[in-house]
Amino acid sequence: MPELWDLYDARRNLTGKTVRAGENLPQGSYHLMVSGWIINSKGEILMVQHHPDDGEYPMLWDCIGGWALSGEDSAKAVLREVREQSGAEVAAYHGRRLQSIRSGDHFIDVWVFHLDLEIRDLRPDPDRVVGIKWVTPEIFADMFTQKRVVPAVHYFTTLYDRSMSL
Repeated sequence: MPELWDLYDARRNLTGKTVRAGENLPQGSYHLMVSGWIINSKGEILMVQHHPDDGEYPMLWDCIGGWALSGEDSAKAVLREVREQSGAEVAAYHGRRLQSIRSGDHFIDVWVFHLDLEIRDLRPDPDRVVGIKWVTPEIFADMFTQKRVVPAVHYFTTLYDRSMSL
């Protein structure tokens, strides 16, 4: 069964329409994407490495995230993505939506979770994630400069300080 995305209007109101994941959206329609940044008590950021067969960003490092499926709000979508990409079971109260922006044909909700997770306890979906690690903000910046990180997450360096004050 194909994944479906709910469609929104420019003011982020649900339209009641859906589209198959990956299909072109009707003019003036948007869909929802979530990014989930997990930061531990040392200030390190949890990064996941995309599978080599990922069509868009093979082997690049990324935050946890993806597209909301039909019927999911932002919180449900980010919690599902955290579970799928890290294996961690977290609740919405562990995190906070830090920012919501409209970019191109989608809305992006950026979530921050302050959690101390042990890498050895995490079980990411092996069909999506082939690596998982904690990095310092300096290592993240270095990885980004070396083009080892998905380009779309460039915004996080500006949000890191804000996320640490939550």
